[in-house]
This record gives sequence, C-alpha cells and structure tokens, in this order.
Amino acid sequence: GYFGARIAGPIASLMIEKYLTKNVKRKDLEKKMIEKSLEDEYAKPYSGRPFSINK
Repeated sequence: GYFGARIAGPIASLMIEKYLTKNVKRKDLEKKMIEKSLEDEYAKPYSGRPFSINK
C-alpha cells in the first residue's frame, strides 16, 4: 500500500537495524521518518471537501 511503502517499510527497516546493531547508520532516513507527519491525511475526511485516498 501507499503508506506501507513510504512510511511503515522504512520505519521497520530502521527498527531492525537498531535491534541488530544497537545503532542507526542511516541518520538521513531516521530524520526523515521522525519529521514525517500524516496530519494532512487525517484531516482530509473532516475538511468537508471531496478528496482522494493516498494522494
């Protein structure tokens, strides 16, 4: 799915890396995932405007 590929997958890979090595080497990806927000996606149904899913 859309968010699985863009958010859940990278987060899972960071979690596995941290578990196996006790460290995260991909700091750029870690920063991107920490700063990512789905607030706009959650607000769509409450906006009163038509919206498409996963866009």
